[in-house]
Amino acid sequence: MVVSHRMTAPLSAFLASVAALAVSAASAAPAMAQTQVSPQLSAPAASQRVAADSIVAVVGTEVITRRELAQRVRNAELQLQQQGTALPARDVLERQVLERAITDRSIVQWGRENGIRVDEGTVDTAFANIARQNGLSVDGFRQRLEREGMDVPRFRRDLREEIFIFRAREREVDSKVNVSEAEVDAFLAQESGAAAGETELNLAQILIRPRSDAAADVTAARERAQALFEQARGGADFAQLARANSTGPEADKGGEFGWRTTDRIPELFTRSVASLRSGEVAAPVQSGAGFHVLKLLGRRAAGSGGSANAEAVQTKVRHILLRVTPEVNEAEAQRRLNAIRDRIVNKQATFDELAKTFSADGSAAQGGDLGWTMAGDMVPEFEGVMNQSRPGEVSQPFRSQFGWHILEVTDRAKRAIPVEKQRQLARNALRDRKVEEQYVDWARLIRDRTYVENRLDAPVAAR
Repeated sequence: MVVSHRMTAPLSAFLASVAALAVSAASAAPAMAQTQVSPQLSAPAASQRVAADSIVAVVGTEVITRRELAQRVRNAELQLQQQGTALPARDVLERQVLERAITDRSIVQWGRENGIRVDEGTVDTAFANIARQNGLSVDGFRQRLEREGMDVPRFRRDLREEIFIFRAREREVDSKVNVSEAEVDAFLAQESGAAAGETELNLAQILIRPRSDAAADVTAARERAQALFEQARGGADFAQLARANSTGPEADKGGEFGWRTTDRIPELFTRSVASLRSGEVAAPVQSGAGFHVLKLLGRRAAGSGGSANAEAVQTKVRHILLRVTPEVNEAEAQRRLNAIRDRIVNKQATFDELAKTFSADGSAAQGGDLGWTMAGDMVPEFEGVMNQSRPGEVSQPFRSQFGWHILEVTDRAKRAIPVEKQRQLARNALRDRKVEEQYVDWARLIRDRTYVENRLDAPVAAR
């Protein structure tokens, strides 16, 4: 099925997924052996190339400048605003963004040292893919970036960095994650409520990381965590405190982890909240990541939050795909699909006939029929149009990573989910969970092995 989401996803979606990989498990990851490797480029040497007062961090052999951090902060603010998320204090956001930049830069340097390469052609292709997903030519996309005040070379460098990180993660984490059939069985049993006696917790945290391992910095972090604990215990809004102060990856969600069984929560955390009632806050506890102030948002029996439904709304759909080629450009593909659609709507030919004649998809022989589909089966562009279409309605032409489509929903109903489909959904969920957790641990290890000098001691000047 050409439009399956399990094909190569658009790079724009990939970038978002990479950004989202910093999950709450990172906050409690035990400290790895912090062997700081002295960089070939020391802080003084770096300063010879970049004015010292413009450097906010030294990472291995490279520096992060105030200008770069300011751009990253602006991008983060735009993303949070688009998500409707309240912005934390500027200095807090800067610290969070800088921590992410330090980790990313550490991984990129590790990748270079371990044979990962990203050439200009790969960056060109990625840039063109993003332009296409935004309905623009490469030149049009470049002009749009410039109009929005973004530096195109900086955008390309960031893009190269994201590809480096993706390839490193793919090699060191994704390729090593396996899900056994026994794990799938246990997951389905738990989701159906069969895992009797298990408990799920919903926790939120405020993570305070010491600026360094120096005793004074550790003491300052402990005192700050204690002060926040006192505020939270006194009735202050925990979510607002987390957004304003936490350096944990879930800070923008008010520190909330979401429901998890106790075997997926660090033992340090479960012990800390064992005697709490819902809504209570535990005194700060220390891990290798820093000091954690934990709030118990809820406790319930595993499986009581809902099982993997035996039924789900499914859509039967067919489509016609025209690919963009050197002979058929974007405008021509769209024009041809409009003509094909007109013939169907005016009953001059059937969808089935025209799909068999013109569609470039493997489903052409079946009249474009893709069968019954569920949420997540198709790439986002296809699924979005499909979900908005009524049965019997032929859509307007739309673009996906595969080319130009028109589609028709032929039926929509609540149907039983086949057993194998349920198992595949469970397998995907387990794999995603493992990848997230293992990536965070691996990224922390790489960061801890990299020489890092964090010089951020004042907010970046507002732009």
